Amino acid sequence: MIFIDKKYTINITERIDEFDRTILLNLYQPIIGSSATGLYLTLIQEFELSQKINSMPFTIERLFNLTSTTDKQFERNLKKLEALKLVKTLIAKATGDCKFNILAPLSPKDFFANEVFNKTLSKKLGEENYEATKFIFKERSSKRNEEDFEEVSVDFAEIFEEEFNTITKTTNNMALFTAPSSKSKRAKLCQKLLDLDKVAELIYQENIVMDFEDEYTANLLSTALAVRSFSESQIAEMIITSYSFENREINEKIFEIEVLKALKASKGLREITLGLSPAEVKKAEEMSFYDWETYYEMLTNSLPSSIIKNGIRDIINKYKSTKGVINCLMEFSFLKNEGKVIVNYISKIAQTLYEENLNSAQQVMAFLKGANKTAKRVKKSETIVKTSTVLTSQTTDMEFEKFDFKQYENEELTDNDILIIANNM
Repeated sequence: MIFIDKKYTINITERIDEFDRTILLNLYQPIIGSSATGLYLTLIQEFELSQKINSMPFTIERLFNLTSTTDKQFERNLKKLEALKLVKTLIAKATGDCKFNILAPLSPKDFFANEVFNKTLSKKLGEENYEATKFIFKERSSKRNEEDFEEVSVDFAEIFEEEFNTITKTTNNMALFTAPSSKSKRAKLCQKLLDLDKVAELIYQENIVMDFEDEYTANLLSTALAVRSFSESQIAEMIITSYSFENREINEKIFEIEVLKALKASKGLREITLGLSPAEVKKAEEMSFYDWETYYEMLTNSLPSSIIKNGIRDIINKYKSTKGVINCLMEFSFLKNEGKVIVNYISKIAQTLYEENLNSAQQVMAFLKGANKTAKRVKKSETIVKTSTVLTSQTTDMEFEKFDFKQYENEELTDNDILIIANNM
């Protein structure tokens, strides 16, 4: 990340008091170190200063000077704060300027209830010091009262990979996501990091209704988010897969497996999506949000025929295609075939994707982009961008931006081309 000559603003939406500083020094500092802790406190101080003088944003070099760090040291400390969910970093797409959203530390109860943070602290302190630290907070409670940016924050599993791998290996029966009882009134990670209304809407499509205030549910989601900042659609998919209709709650073991599978897959996903811009990743998430019939309506401004309905359902059943994959392929077909969604065309590509185990919109988008480069059908300098055309669906009354696959139209990339390229990858 390049910080030179970039400006920054700081935002704090939660009250951070002296007790929070005590939590920071005793629970977080052993994990992130004193230098990262100093940066966190400096950001708070800078926010308070900006409220008093109401000045124009400073450049980030000011933070280098205040914390006596180089740009590399600063970035390393910032990533540690991001990994422990103390800071969310957003970068302005147009200018590269930074916005730092400061989050309050978890309450002691929630911190110790979070298996990832708790076990990492135990490893850092050693048994005797760890028990002493737990004793300090045993009876204490908090006196707390209740421009376009994209997030670039990193995750715990990336920055503290060794610690996380140790946790997952040493935890009996993989009980990483055991949800112990916690009655803290503070906001939990799932409430801080997720739009829970959006998650509720997604799982409701599968006839699942959940109370996210429930301690068991909130602690499961928060532990998963402590490891990686999963999106609402990812969390919803995990809930849908692991939900027990008989018990009317998430099956902890299945949820745990889904999270660990997602973590394992994310390493490969980060590699395969390196060629996608933030706007493209955002578009892929949009594709994963809508069911295919709604997406079809927004794409074509019409309702799908019975033939298309049956054809798409057959593809979904045969190739286990996700919503994101189907929506991406429908849009690709639409722009490749003069505004037509052709089932046979989609089916051939879906088969290749199934064989290659590509099951997300991001992977499919990157695959098609990579296949096109391999076939040398476009200039190397061309990149996939979103078209500026905005269509409003008459049937859904929603705004919808089409994804630009036009670089495939100059020289036709046939189904056989795609299949050959896929088999040679």
